[in-house]
Amino acid sequence: MAVEAIALTISAIGLGIQALSAIDANAKQKVATNAQVGMIEEQTAKQLSDFRDQGEAIKSRQAAFVGASGVKVEGSPLMVMQETARQLEEDAAWIKRQGELAVDITRKEGNAAEASRMLDTASTLLTGGFKLYDSFSANYGSQSRPKISPYRYSATRRYY
Repeated sequence: MAVEAIALTISAIGLGIQALSAIDANAKQKVATNAQVGMIEEQTAKQLSDFRDQGEAIKSRQAAFVGASGVKVEGSPLMVMQETARQLEEDAAWIKRQGELAVDITRKEGNAAEASRMLDTASTLLTGGFKLYDSFSANYGSQSRPKISPYRYSATRRYY
């Protein structure tokens, strides 16, 4: 009897350790996901900054060429410069949106992995718990449950 009790206790401790291990793995995964998100945001910000710098250089060269040619900055040359600025802003918005989508996907992947690990852990704990219960029932059976007579306490009897 004592050996079975020790084995059951060790099994229960093992299940607890497994649950704590899964919680620790989820915390580490969350840290890794946050680091990856930070890296993506940093790369997007650098890409956007570089693109805007290049766009400013293009607009400056355009203005210099128009100024050097002696053409007044009105009409078609002005419209070309405005269209260039508009397209550069659209492209910058696209770069920013791509970065946001990459961050969103990374976060969702991390959340899905966390949920999957939690479900696996819950499944293992439930399976292990039922096995422990079966083992406990097989070893101790009705000895572990006191039998209480339904007639022990009467609904009409008063307890003072």
